[in-house]
Amino acid sequence: QLGGMLRYGIPEHRLPKVELDKEIANIVNLCHEVHNNASLGQDFTIEDLKNKGYEAIFIGVGAQLDQKLGIEGENLPGVLSGVSFLHDIATGKKIDIGKKVVVIGGGNTAVDAARTAVRLDAEEATILYRRSREEMPAIGEEVEGSEQEGVGIHFLAVPVRVKAKDGKVNAIECVRMMLVGYDESGRRRPQPIRGSEFTLPADTVIAAIGYTIDTSGLPEGVLGSNQYIEVNQDTMETPLQGVFAGGDCVSRPATMVQAIAAGRGAA
Repeated sequence: QLGGMLRYGIPEHRLPKVELDKEIANIVNLCHEVHNNASLGQDFTIEDLKNKGYEAIFIGVGAQLDQKLGIEGENLPGVLSGVSFLHDIATGKKIDIGKKVVVIGGGNTAVDAARTAVRLDAEEATILYRRSREEMPAIGEEVEGSEQEGVGIHFLAVPVRVKAKDGKVNAIECVRMMLVGYDESGRRRPQPIRGSEFTLPADTVIAAIGYTIDTSGLPEGVLGSNQYIEVNQDTMETPLQGVFAGGDCVSRPATMVQAIAAGRGAA
């Protein structure tokens, strides 16, 4: 179905699909054609579209590849990615998450995953975020809403190892952090505090620490040095004439409002 991350990455409690379907219907009514289940780079290319006479092409593929935790045990059964978890719930898949869920990350996907776990009757849903509340990138109202629903948040903490029993997740080892100096983005840099290790019981661990763009189907010449699509900020045109782009595949993961605004700006 049409809708992308709005349909499959944002849960029903935050974006009712009835409202989404209305918006999509309005857009489809303006379109000449809609082709579902067609993958750029596999089923068609930008050159194919140009050969069919399209003079302006917009790429809005988003950023949906999960970043890895990079810790021992992250490939154990019971360790899920935030995007995949939300997608499975959106498509009606039944998932046994157990009673204790730990979510890693501080963005909207992490908060959405934790609140979804509560709705799946998890007795404990806990978020681990490596920086402070003030630096948490998730929408403030959503963070407050999660806490009101019983989600616990460990600020200034990161996972160091996922533990297993009988081949399945049963706990996650963590360490406290302190903020020292600044990184290249201007944000405070977290640093582990020696001797501050602690363990949280967990039946399921959900990793939602960030996302990158899938570059496999993109045409040559559109990627910048940061491996995101490069555009002229005034026109949103890529280095390829007549090919435009916007949203998370250009600006890195942000909000749906920003992604929609990028599309409108390019148009």
